[in-house]
Amino acid sequence: EVLVDEEDNVAEGDACGAELLLTSAAADYAGYLLPSPLGGVAPTRVTRVDEFVGMLDMIRSDSSQVVSESVPHIHAKAMEMKQLYRKIDKLEAFVKMVGNSVSGMEEQITKAESDLGTFPNTFKKILHTVNVPSFLNKTSSSRQNQTPRLPAEEHGSPHRPHSAAQNHLFPVAKPAWLTCFASQ
Repeated sequence: EVLVDEEDNVAEGDACGAELLLTSAAADYAGYLLPSPLGGVAPTRVTRVDEFVGMLDMIRSDSSQVVSESVPHIHAKAMEMKQLYRKIDKLEAFVKMVGNSVSGMEEQITKAESDLGTFPNTFKKILHTVNVPSFLNKTSSSRQNQTPRLPAEEHGSPHRPHSAAQNHLFPVAKPAWLTCFASQ
């Protein structure tokens, strides 16, 4: 009987040990399977998601504002630029036409100078022999006749140099087409 009691005690001890082992194992598995409390992490993440959604809404509204306001403004400026480009093209054509006219005039002046040959020299000699009153000398010496330089001459184009005497010998009237552009 003592042996049976001891075996019952060992069986009860084993049953208690097994129950403790089972409870301990269940608690360990429950720790793995059940989520642990996150504390303040979840509300922080929710706040960040809300901020991100708010930022996306702001970007959408800014994009629609750009499309509704800025695009028509850009389109209007593009139309203005097209008109400006047309005017520039017309001015380029005008400058080319003036350049051709100047070249033609220079050829005519060169031809007229070669045809008249000694006339300017003779005319100069006659003018130098005439006595000029002193009050005319002062005014003529105070102002100097200078021919304005053409932009083409400033850039080194091979144009014939002009003198003040040549300008007075061959005056050139302004063409009518030049006056219509000057008023604009």
